[in-house]
Parts: sequence; structure tokens; C-alpha cells
Amino acid sequence: MKALFRAMEEDAKVREAMARFSQSGGQSFLYGVSGSAQAAVFAAAYAACPRPFVILTQDRANLLAWQEDLTSLLPSATILELPEVDMATFRAAAKSVDLMARRMDVLGRLMRGEAVIVLAQISAAVQKGISRRDFERLSLRLKLGAAIDRDEVLRRLVRLGYEAAPEVERMGQFSARGGIVDLFPINQLVPIRVEFFDDEIDSLREYDLVTKRSQRNVEAVNVLPLARTDEGGKPELFLSYLDGTGVVLFHEPMHLKEAVARLLRENAEATRQLFTYEELVAGAARETVFYTALMLHTIPEASLDAVISLTAQATPPYQRQFDLLAEDVGGWLKENRRVLILMGDGEKSAAMRDMLTARRLPAAAAPNPAELFPGVSMVAEGTLARGFSLPEAQLVVLSEK
Repeated sequence: MKALFRAMEEDAKVREAMARFSQSGGQSFLYGVSGSAQAAVFAAAYAACPRPFVILTQDRANLLAWQEDLTSLLPSATILELPEVDMATFRAAAKSVDLMARRMDVLGRLMRGEAVIVLAQISAAVQKGISRRDFERLSLRLKLGAAIDRDEVLRRLVRLGYEAAPEVERMGQFSARGGIVDLFPINQLVPIRVEFFDDEIDSLREYDLVTKRSQRNVEAVNVLPLARTDEGGKPELFLSYLDGTGVVLFHEPMHLKEAVARLLRENAEATRQLFTYEELVAGAARETVFYTALMLHTIPEASLDAVISLTAQATPPYQRQFDLLAEDVGGWLKENRRVLILMGDGEKSAAMRDMLTARRLPAAAAPNPAELFPGVSMVAEGTLARGFSLPEAQLVVLSEK
């Protein structure tokens, strides 16, 4: 999608948004754009400056829309979802452990500064969880040859929230027999067998969960915490893991604020489990922050450095109305616009190119074009939820979907 991103940069407001995305700190309000056009703007910004990027949405439908568009626009990017975990009723059941494992994986990646894109529903974003400091403090590192008492390892695993079991059957459990400790860390794909000789780790091996047979020797393993925190810890927002290195996008902030207020209003115990919207905004203050909405409005909680008005228009869904499509494409080409048409695969792309050329319209097809040219329609492989146009960039994007 590099050709698309370059064409979008012809719009001065897109360039401004990209520049503010790359800077350290600052708060911007981008309005006038939504849907796939908005996703394309931030995909272009991320492609130019990959860094940890958190997108907060009011519900799952919006999250999935972002996920679909970003996956198509940034096929090589790592896009993760921050799971919501019911901390009030958490038990070491398989589903709960899996959700916690995924959440801890996201936190670990953010703490390491990986340039991942994290999509989070507001209900997951405001959950009180383990702090960055406690994450590092509670994580257990086991290394071959390290001097550590077996019973101390067992005590640490309990503090980390792992379940003692007669035999390890799933992630989040551990068992001990003599000088051997089996455990299944939430950040590992297979369980680990630790063998002690006196107070020293004599062997570290991965093993098969079904046959129990050892498979591969390892030099060290990190065991991430499953518990929210311990008695010495203090819950924090997951945004604390960015530590000033990331970008946080509040998608439709008024809706986000209303959603948090509703969560707190509907559950009397919620204040013990959730942060407020105001605390969430304050927690993002060290990052580069974007607020995005279709319409301009005030954001009382924000300290804005820039307000960016970007003009984007949705294109109609043609639904196989090829004559109407060709008529509109012909009009755009006469205006010397760049036209990009996204189709699901190479066969469909070739068919679209042939349909356009049969109507004497300049068209070319390429899986991933290097450039978009004024007055030529380029057909490429890909899909977006909805097509759009950027008048200031003289660009039109159509999608098969």
C-alpha cells in the first residue's frame, strides 16, 4: 500500500497528521474523517514511523472495523487485541487463563517497546491491572545453572497466580514431585520441566503435554505473572506500559466517555475494578495522543496542541453496477485524479482492468503497485470496508467490498 500512502501525502492535512504521529508527546484532534479513510491516514502514519500504537474503541464492532482495514493496509504489522478479563470472578479455568495470557502478552510487548498496534475496547482499557513495575518485579526468570531453592520457586509461582495441580494439564498450572517442577507459563507454547540438584537448576526442558516426554533443552525461561498483582502492588492502567514511547488514539471520545460512565453506573463494584475515563485520559498524557471524530466538538479533558480538519468523502458501493462504476471512473480520470480500485485477488483485478479498458478507460493492474498516476485507474489486490476520496490529494479509492 506504499503507493496509496504516497498519494495520500498530497493532502497537506494528511502530512500534518503524519508529522504529529511521529513526534514525541502532544495532543491533536483530527476530525472530518471516519471509517476506512481514517484507518488509511493512520496506517500511512504508522508505515512512515512504526511505533507502539494503541487504538481505543467504544465497542467490538468498531474494533473489528479497525482491525479489518489495518490488516489489509498494513499486512506486515503485528495487530493485537487487548482482551477484557473478568477480574472479579477470575478462576484458573482454561478460558480465563487464555484471556489473561493474551493480555499479559500484549503488556509484555508494550513494555519491550515493540512497534505493535493494539486495539482495545474501552471496557478492557479501563480495567485495573498489574503495573509495569509489578510486572517486572513479579516475573520469574529461571536460568540453567542458577542457584535458587525449589520451594522458593513454588512460592513465587503461587504469588504469580499459578495453580498447583497434581499434574499439569493446561496453561497457568504447575506441579512438583521431588526435585522436578513442571509448569506451563502463560507466555510459552509448551510446558517446561525444571530439574533441581540441591539448590541449583540442573536442567530446563520443554516437554509434551500429552506424552509428558521431554523434547528440547532450553537455557532460560521467563514466567510472566497470571495474578493481577500481590499485596505489595498497586493497580495501574495498561497504558503505563507505553512509558512515553507510544501513540494513543481515542476514537470518538464522547462515545468512549459515555461508555465508561455506563460501566461504572451499572455495576456498584465497578469502581474497585475500573478506572474512570478521566483517569484514562490522564494516563495517556505522556504519549502522543490523537482524538478523532467525524464532527468537531469540545473535549474538556484534553490539552490540545493542534486541531486538524481533514476532508474525506465516502464513495458509493457499486455492487456490480459496472456501467455506473465506469461512468464515475471516467469522470474522475477526466479530472486527472488518481484512482485506486482494490479487488479481492489477482483474477478479479485482471477482470476489472479488462472491463475498464474495454470501455476505453486507461487502466492497469498490479498486486501491489509502486505508484499511482493521475488520469489512470490502477487495480490492485486488497480490500477495505468502504472506499473513500481525498479531494485535496486528487485521490479516489474504491473497494470491491
